[in-house]
Amino acid sequence: MEKKTERAGSPAKPVAAFVDRVAGNAMSIFVDALVVLVLIALAWTVWLVGVDLYRGMTGVAEYEVKLLFIEILTIFIFIEIFHSLLEYLRTQRISITNLADVSLAIVFRELWIGLFGLQLSWEMVVAFAIVIVAIGAVRVFIARSERPGPTIGTPLSDEAGDQ
Repeated sequence: MEKKTERAGSPAKPVAAFVDRVAGNAMSIFVDALVVLVLIALAWTVWLVGVDLYRGMTGVAEYEVKLLFIEILTIFIFIEIFHSLLEYLRTQRISITNLADVSLAIVFRELWIGLFGLQLSWEMVVAFAIVIVAIGAVRVFIARSERPGPTIGTPLSDEAGDQ
């Protein structure tokens, strides 16, 4: 009986290898398309903010300051989403800290919209505060657990190790 030896990580059947290769290529194309779409949306939003600012400064049109803040916060959300996509491309995993950053940007945007519009009751402000504290606490906890800090007896700088 002759036993076939397989390389580590390769599927046993050629069909499975083909499916893995096609699925990997399809996912790569999908993520690349998402990156391009986010870049286009970011560039479009920045362009619109610039046009609106120019029109407001030259007196062609009335421009509300609260609309400017909302558009700038939208740009921050696009930047955070783009950062998350790039991080996914680099590490092939979605980081909880990146998701928390995007979530915080969205919550802050909605909070600013409500505050500028004077449409928030005190209950909604408290709810926003609870959500912000919860997301922030999760983000801090995850960030600290991903990067271990110095332990007892560990020098804080390289100078202590050179002595």
